[in-house]
Amino acid sequence: MKKLRQLLVLLAIMLSTWACNISYFEDPSFADDVVTWDPTIAVSLGEIDYTIDQLFESLNDGGAQIGTNENDVVTVIYQQTLQAQDAAEILQILDQNFGGSAPSNTTIVNAPLATSENVVEVFEYDISVNQGEEYDSLQFSAGSLSMELNSSFDNSVDYTVTIRSLYEGTSVVVESGQLPPNSSQQSQFSLAGYMGYFHLDADGNPSRNKLVLEIDYTVSVPQGGSMEPTDAVDFELSIFDAEFSQVFGDIGSKTLDTDSHQFELDFFATLGEGDLVFANPKVHLNFTNSFGFPIGVDFNDFVAVDQDGNLVHLEGDVIDDPSLVVGPTLQNIGNAETTSVVIDNTNSNIVDLLSIKPQRINVEMGAVSNPSYGPDQYNFIEEASELEVNVDIEIPFNMSFNQVVASELLSFSNADALDNAKRLLLRVMSENDMPIGGSVELQFLDDNENVLYVVDERPAFAGAPVGTDGRTTQSVSSTTDVEIDADAIDKIKESTQIRVLATLTTTNADQGTAVRFFEDYLLNIALAIQADVKLNSSGN
Repeated sequence: MKKLRQLLVLLAIMLSTWACNISYFEDPSFADDVVTWDPTIAVSLGEIDYTIDQLFESLNDGGAQIGTNENDVVTVIYQQTLQAQDAAEILQILDQNFGGSAPSNTTIVNAPLATSENVVEVFEYDISVNQGEEYDSLQFSAGSLSMELNSSFDNSVDYTVTIRSLYEGTSVVVESGQLPPNSSQQSQFSLAGYMGYFHLDADGNPSRNKLVLEIDYTVSVPQGGSMEPTDAVDFELSIFDAEFSQVFGDIGSKTLDTDSHQFELDFFATLGEGDLVFANPKVHLNFTNSFGFPIGVDFNDFVAVDQDGNLVHLEGDVIDDPSLVVGPTLQNIGNAETTSVVIDNTNSNIVDLLSIKPQRINVEMGAVSNPSYGPDQYNFIEEASELEVNVDIEIPFNMSFNQVVASELLSFSNADALDNAKRLLLRVMSENDMPIGGSVELQFLDDNENVLYVVDERPAFAGAPVGTDGRTTQSVSSTTDVEIDADAIDKIKESTQIRVLATLTTTNADQGTAVRFFEDYLLNIALAIQADVKLNSSGN
């Protein structure tokens, strides 16, 4: 609250800046024992207008934003991204290895005439998966397929391998060629852009996670040649380093990786003793989900920690009942759905949590895909799919605080300006629309923070009364005088630091009444100074 602290230390600052021109005080009218305010010999130091957002502008330095809500109440908002999880973190395609043998099952001994034998065999395999995923189809963005064929025939073999589950565009993948007698052949190609269809078994029935291929080969047996029933074409097929651009099917119910996050709440950093209560704070958790499945979310922990290490855990229905984050359906593929979970005083103890003036809030969430309490939805994932969680902590200035103490330590380096002063009288005049009053104590310290002189606590400005509609009904004027005598000035001149203790109280705080701070409220501060000085022979 930088401007607020500046306002409350203005008394101290003026002590170090007033003496630039002391010719105004050549005829002071101070009595011997009592300093009487005389406007005719006082110097105006000017006046300052403060709005609510100016008083609390240091919140912006701490990562918060100051604006207004729908009721024009000044509101502080902390916004942070809690988590972002992409498709590669949700799903990885495992390397696949398949193998088989297609024997001839035919015996030929010393063939009387040249002949040929044709063998056709279909193979079906289950695709390896991580956590029970069920693939209907998959579009590859990277990866390779390798295939090795081995022939144990003493004669040449013409072959065709049709991978029924793999397409390039609209065409099924077919590999063909000729194997010389007792030979091997290898081939490899990139899968980028290929489509895998794994939704049919070898008989064409609906299924999932099935890879189907067909081997069709013909063996040419010359006159006098032979063939054993165990002669065969063996094969090995591998898919490796695969990545996807789209996956369709069902990824199942799996625990998603989530990170804990810590919010630093600088708003409370300078507030010490005293009671602080917010009437209607809110935390908005906005889940943006472009995965094609619902996600269940719960809080493993949501805890506020104050400057002494005391903890208050979030409690209530929002903790007890998990939340459902919806995902886009097939009709909206490529888009994202946003689900907002609101934590407020109707479903939690968020008021108690913020009333301890927390220095930080720690949040740890758990998430699961396709929770049992969610809809039965067909699943898909795209390469660009992600789950992003953004958190808005919204604190409207609808609150009460009673004897809240803010402390600030400032350097003080202009004490030499007081050399000619015997006595000072500083007058602070305020006119205040705001429902907040403040008093201040100034402690002048040396380098070791030993107290040399104290300006006892006194009012700085008074809070305005509040009507039934929640707005203040009139401005309140206040006048505060600070007298500094010669002994005090000598002590102040030895100081190098000023500790400012500001005690702040909202209107009717003793009755537990929350007040609202509106954007158009104004606090006007006017300052003037009057001094008794020692003049040199030149009148300066």
